[in-house]
Amino acid sequence: MILLVLGVHLVLMDWLGQALPTASILKPISQAMFTREIVQAAAPTPAPTPKLKSKKPFQHTQSTIFATNSVANTRTEAVTTIDTAEVAPDPGVVLSSPDVTSTTALGTMSAPAIQAMDEASTANWPANTRLSYGLTGFYRGPVKGDARVQWQKDQDRYQVSVDIDLGIIGTRMTSQGLIGQETLEPLAYEEKTGPTLRNLLLEPTRIRLTGGEWVARPPHVQDTASQFVALAQRFSQQPALLAVGKAVPVWLARPGGVDEWTYDVVELENLRSEHLGMVPAYHLKPRPLAKPRGPVTAEIWFAPSLQYLPVRIRLTVGTEAWLDLMVEKIEQQ
Repeated sequence: MILLVLGVHLVLMDWLGQALPTASILKPISQAMFTREIVQAAAPTPAPTPKLKSKKPFQHTQSTIFATNSVANTRTEAVTTIDTAEVAPDPGVVLSSPDVTSTTALGTMSAPAIQAMDEASTANWPANTRLSYGLTGFYRGPVKGDARVQWQKDQDRYQVSVDIDLGIIGTRMTSQGLIGQETLEPLAYEEKTGPTLRNLLLEPTRIRLTGGEWVARPPHVQDTASQFVALAQRFSQQPALLAVGKAVPVWLARPGGVDEWTYDVVELENLRSEHLGMVPAYHLKPRPLAKPRGPVTAEIWFAPSLQYLPVRIRLTVGTEAWLDLMVEKIEQQ
């Protein structure tokens, strides 16, 4: 069994990459309290979300129907002229303290007014949520474990963590950043498997990869962890996007590079959860990347009857291994 688990670990490490341990760039966050379990309900009809003024378009070549684009080798002009160690901001910069004011285009505003605006802009996002999954898989034999996806928010800041526990070996992916009215805005991402730690630093116009390279930041980019919550929120606000035959594009930043993925909504399936019963969920399957960075792909199932949350996640590692996460319990604050 130990050899089996170690084998799976080596396959996952292919995906997470090889890197020397580095210091964490994340900020500590208090543990959320979960007071209730949620059960299935009819999918809500959300109020329309006002559209924000779009940012300057990101310049890239359009992807084909069978592949996606990459900006992994696109460097910003600042790479050769700026010491990145000096300009990289602290991703955990806190909000202004309660006794200060802030000057905006609307004039000088007190901290309570700023907080009220923050709360209004994040009110349509879910309460703190934890999804617990049963995990099955295969790599030269059956594999079992458990996993969790946890979402926390604090005023206009968030943290999303994804934990995969195979017993001896575990992987944790964490995203921290700001909550926008339309989507999440990651500032820092970190993934850790054993002693291996890799991270991303996301600035307004560029992203620092694990090796120190800076690449351009596409609009509305997500990371491996934040995508689960960002997509769920997008579907809850725009249910028409979650229909069989639709295509859902999303830019994803990973430690090795940034790629534009396209998820196809392939079918509506009835999934069986031991705790929640039969759960109808839309199956999203990614198109192949033109230049894949590794053998891992992720399929996701979103359930309208459970707040559009990702109730199933399937990781496929080449043709030899897979991990399947099926939700068992959903808790909220």
